Amino acid sequence: MGAALYLAGHAWFLRILSIRGARYRVAAAVAVLATIPLGHVVAVAQLAAIPLIIAAALIAEDLPGVRRAGNTAIHTFGRTASPAGPSDGRGDKA
Repeated sequence: MGAALYLAGHAWFLRILSIRGARYRVAAAVAVLATIPLGHVVAVAQLAAIPLIIAAALIAEDLPGVRRAGNTAIHTFGRTASPAGPSDGRGDKA
């Protein structure tokens, strides 16, 4: 129930800030709540299902942007290309 509450709160936060992704968090929260009966039968299965549900929601959220960009290079994940080129973090070029 804690993971579902976290996802619902995060969806609310995203909605307040008008950031995309709230509907994926809500869907994941509902799916996590649906695993409660599974936890009464086999708790380990529920513990395995919850991270899979969250990962699937995050992947589903990012998939349209990846398809639109046409770039699936893993080494650029989460980073944008810098017009000045790579840097070593000190402000000068490496």
